[in-house]
Amino acid sequence: MRTDDELEQFILDIWKELLGMDEIGANDNFFQLGGHSLLGTQVLARLQQHFGVNLPLRTIFESTTPALLAQSVRLASWATSVESMTPSIEREEIEF
Repeated sequence: MRTDDELEQFILDIWKELLGMDEIGANDNFFQLGGHSLLGTQVLARLQQHFGVNLPLRTIFESTTPALLAQSVRLASWATSVESMTPSIEREEIEF
């Protein structure tokens, strides 16, 4: 995973491309910049493709800045890594 600044920069680069803007800051609001749910879906798809994290669409509504979205990506990445380390338990079905 990238460092915090690199992750935020990666998100900023996606936003700049999708929103057609040159100047976006780490604390700028996606929706105030003209973003909408369709573009948000594209942002999340690129993050999933690049980092392997599966973020629900609501994430773009809850993490509306690159800084907050980077935190969500880090959390999802951590959760995915913990989940992959947890052994799966096979259950035996019992008939009644």
